[in-house]
Amino acid sequence: KNNQYSIESRMMLKASLNFKANSEEINQTNSNSYLALNDFYFRPFTDDIYPTCTLELEIDGEKVAQYKGDGLIISTPTGSTAYSMATGGPILNPKIDAIVVSAICPMSLSSRPIVIPGSSTIVVKIIGEKTSKVKFWQDGLSGALMQPGDQCIISKAKNHALQVLLSESPSYYKTVCNKLHWAGSITNRSEN
Repeated sequence: KNNQYSIESRMMLKASLNFKANSEEINQTNSNSYLALNDFYFRPFTDDIYPTCTLELEIDGEKVAQYKGDGLIISTPTGSTAYSMATGGPILNPKIDAIVVSAICPMSLSSRPIVIPGSSTIVVKIIGEKTSKVKFWQDGLSGALMQPGDQCIISKAKNHALQVLLSESPSYYKTVCNKLHWAGSITNRSEN
């Protein structure tokens, strides 16, 4: 009404793909680099031959886990209320500087979502049979086809997304409570 608004900065992720066929250092070109506001995720390319995939997770140079299942999601705090949440991942306030790693339908009961510092560097390696290809996705858009031996390096992007917040916008918590229809919501649902 009175042109009152604020600008909020949202963390983004950057991914660089390194294909086995290219043994040189990762070329930082548009064809190999991707940005995401919500998430990057890895899913089996086809359900016909291999309905699952096997992925190795490395964080800051340390091998952390191998996941066999329907895939893996790497999300920002903004993306924590999207696909990551649907897999049982935690909801993070967008002001938190962190990254969420969530397995999609893992074949191990010990696989749990983890939250790591935003300063971390993540490497996801495709492992398994030669024909078990994996599709790399960026904010729900098809990114690239990967195969065993390929890897993806993910870190916090230098770029940030800017979001306009109107003065009459409800708080982050009221928005989450409304959209998720939490029982005992602090807002009156009839106010929608």
